[in-house]
Amino acid sequence: MPTDPARLRLLQGYTLVELLCCLLLLALLSAVALPAYRQAGQRARRSDAQLALLRIHAQQERRYAQWQRYSAVLGNDAEQGLGVGPVSEGGHYALSLTLSDQGQHYRAVATPTVSGAQQADSACQTLWIDDTGERGASSTRCWP
Repeated sequence: MPTDPARLRLLQGYTLVELLCCLLLLALLSAVALPAYRQAGQRARRSDAQLALLRIHAQQERRYAQWQRYSAVLGNDAEQGLGVGPVSEGGHYALSLTLSDQGQHYRAVATPTVSGAQQADSACQTLWIDDTGERGASSTRCWP
């Protein structure tokens, strides 16, 4: 049996107070880190909508240069479609397209899919782009 007090302390282990302090520290770190992690994920998934809307805008401008009117169809229809599906590439946003002034103006809108992870993104529920290239959203910080 060791008789040195420092050596005895090493053999005894941790006290309940030390363990509770470690648990408290872990809880505080989790409370700060988890919301920041979720927000980073939402911002990353938001880029899925931005990319889809910019792709629609580019296809619409290409179509307007050729036919002098915008398309109302997102799909792969050879004559009218833009080659963009009704859902963003990552599947986080549903895409829609509305025309006005007999095909001379349009607005493309991205909204979170019903069962998707972006439903919790309350800051940016709707993103849109129009024929002038103007971008908008339900909040001012949704587009870079």
